[in-house]
Amino acid sequence: NIEIFPPYEAIEIYTNVINYCIKKINRGEDNFLLEFIQLNETLLENNIIAENELSPWRFKNIVTVALKLSKFTWVENFIETYKGKISETYRDNAITFNTAQLYFYQKKYEELLPLLLRVEYEDFTYSLSSKLLTSITYYELEEIDALISYLTSFRTYLSRHKSISIKKKEWNINFISNVRKLLKFRTRNKSKLLELKTEIHETSDTAAKEWLLEKIDELLYLKPSQRGIDT
Repeated sequence: NIEIFPPYEAIEIYTNVINYCIKKINRGEDNFLLEFIQLNETLLENNIIAENELSPWRFKNIVTVALKLSKFTWVENFIETYKGKISETYRDNAITFNTAQLYFYQKKYEELLPLLLRVEYEDFTYSLSSKLLTSITYYELEEIDALISYLTSFRTYLSRHKSISIKKKEWNINFISNVRKLLKFRTRNKSKLLELKTEIHETSDTAAKEWLLEKIDELLYLKPSQRGIDT
């Protein structure tokens, strides 16, 4: 019955519900991902949140959650349809970053890296996410020397910027540490990889947790053809 409420009340009601979904998602309750998208679709279809201007942070959150659900075509259409609703101050960076996110989930790493390196984001939310994606992309492209150098500069960035919250610093510093361990143990040191997997699995205080666990599993459990076994 959202149509019976004036827009300012409707958006307040939906914002509270969406924030509840975000808290659940951040706790790992993935069943709220679809709920989050459906709520935002209702707001968009009824022109409640995008009548004049769409926040770049809401734009990013919608894209991120849709990508977790592998809604790639939906994301392409969303970016194209609503990019003009973002303030001109943030528009170019928002479009660039969210397109980069799409390429990342589609594993288009060769196209992704130039996009990530093209922009230096002033906003910490975009900047940290961009640096995280850049680190992962270097790993996926096996640009190990570049990755090691980039992790060092990423760590320096976190140390220098006092405005970044302690929690965000901790998440990203732990990510850097875990990637360095991954690089150290990737020469098939199985016992160390298993220890690292257990350590990461039991903590929520690291960025890109699912990706880190996926990379460890790739090293631990090689495909049959990689073990020299005919398929």
